[in-house]
Amino acid sequence: MATLSEYERRLSQEIPRHTLIGEVPLEEAELTDIANQLRRLPTHIVQRQYPHCLAALLVNVAKFRYDGNEYWPKVRALLDTPTYQINQPELGQWFADYLERNNLPTFRQLVEEGALPYVTPIFAHAMVPRALVPSFMEHVIWPSIIDPQRYGYDFWEIRERLIENHAGIPIPVYRFVVYGGRVAENVVHRTMDLVYGIEDTGLPSWFVDHVIAWIVGREQ
Repeated sequence: MATLSEYERRLSQEIPRHTLIGEVPLEEAELTDIANQLRRLPTHIVQRQYPHCLAALLVNVAKFRYDGNEYWPKVRALLDTPTYQINQPELGQWFADYLERNNLPTFRQLVEEGALPYVTPIFAHAMVPRALVPSFMEHVIWPSIIDPQRYGYDFWEIRERLIENHAGIPIPVYRFVVYGGRVAENVVHRTMDLVYGIEDTGLPSWFVDHVIAWIVGREQ
C-alpha cells in the first residue's frame, strides 16, 4: 500500500479529472488503508495536509460501506480512536467548503430542497452507493429499458416519473436523480448506454460490475 503523501499526490491529480469524487478509481482496500493512516493524525493536520484523502474517504465510505442505514457510524468506525471522536457537523461543513475550493459540484439544490446539508453532497458524489445499485436499476433504469414509451427514455421524463411515484426508492437514489441536474442526467444516460451494450461509457469499473451483475441476476 502507499503512504498518505502518495495517496494525496495521486488523488490531487485524479479528482480534477472527474465530475464526481466517486468516479475516481479507489479500491475498498485502499479506503481502509487511508483511514488507518489518517486516524493517527490530528484533524487539523489531516484537513490541511491531506484534504483529497479525507474527501475521498468520506465519499468512498458512502460508496462502499453504506448499507441503507446510518452513514456517520461507518465513518466513525474508520476514524474514531479511544481519545478522539469526529465532529460530524464540522466534518460535513469542511467537505462542503472543500467542494467549493476545488470547483466540484456542491449539489446545493439538494440541500435547498430540504435534504440533509452535510450528508447529501457526500452521497451525491458517491453517485449511487454500491448497496443501492439494485434499487437504482430496478426503479430508475430498467422500467425505461423495457418500456420507454410508458416509463420515459429521456432523463427528464424519467425524473418526472420518479417525482410522480417514488414508492420504494431509497432516498439517496431519489434525491440524486431528481435534484442532481446535469450530473445525474449524465449518469443515467451512461448507465442506459451500458445496458444497451456500449462498452466505453466512462462509468467507474465497480459500478459497471454491479450493474452487469444485477442484469445477469435478473435474467437467471
